[in-house]
Amino acid sequence: MAFCFFNLSFCTRNYIEITGIFMFKFIKADMITVRGPFITESERHDFYQIDLILEDPVMFIINNHQKFTLKKGDLIMIKPGVLHSIICEEKMMYNNINVKFQMDAAVFDGFFSFTDSAVFGMHNGEHCLKLFNSIIKDFYFDHLRNQQQAQKNVLLLLDFIKQDQMTQCKIPDKKQQIIELVRYEIENHKEYNLNVLLQQSGLPRTLFFKFFRLYTGTSPKNYIMQIKINSAKQLLLGEKHLTIKEISKICAFNDEFQFSKIFRKYAGLSPAQYRNP
Repeated sequence: MAFCFFNLSFCTRNYIEITGIFMFKFIKADMITVRGPFITESERHDFYQIDLILEDPVMFIINNHQKFTLKKGDLIMIKPGVLHSIICEEKMMYNNINVKFQMDAAVFDGFFSFTDSAVFGMHNGEHCLKLFNSIIKDFYFDHLRNQQQAQKNVLLLLDFIKQDQMTQCKIPDKKQQIIELVRYEIENHKEYNLNVLLQQSGLPRTLFFKFFRLYTGTSPKNYIMQIKINSAKQLLLGEKHLTIKEISKICAFNDEFQFSKIFRKYAGLSPAQYRNP
């Protein structure tokens, strides 16, 4: 199925205005039922993937180190290029409905700003399932009108997921902005002080973690670690005169040993191997 380009004018319930030429392509929309046990091979795709779990718990492994156990009613979004696999235990039934599509990254990021993947517990799962079913129905009709409707249904699905999370969190717009400021502080200072972050956000601890994960797809601790590792990667490849010990200090690790251990966990290689493969 070829790419479809539409001149779209669309406004979501979150007042995200989407106008102009919009690229969209369906890859697949389907319902899957497989009995465990099984482990899928790690794979990455060039499309967005959204899975809604309909029955027993399953585990998604992202980039070989992040593990998410999803139960009935949970939803996971995976961005293009992200390595992922699935584990289903014995006697468990992997029953999910999924949508895979390509679209302009700027449009998708208008709804969510997480890095690789994000897990959501849906409050209104029945309506979410209806949207999935509508997308699947439109997918099987290769006509322009159906493609346009499917495109709008995907936007409605993204908006509904965002709205559903906002309803659960019940956080005013002002506090959303505070969370963004907290994230900015983390990115620029490479420090993680929970008490300071909680004070800046003005939120209870539990709500803070829930809302931070909504916008980034991970915890504050893991988020800052990803930033440190990405900075270290750039220095390892771009600043050959710096020693590994110096890079560990620049990236705010306690020592070279801690840096090497954590770097291997996230990158799959030691700093030396990453610099000189």
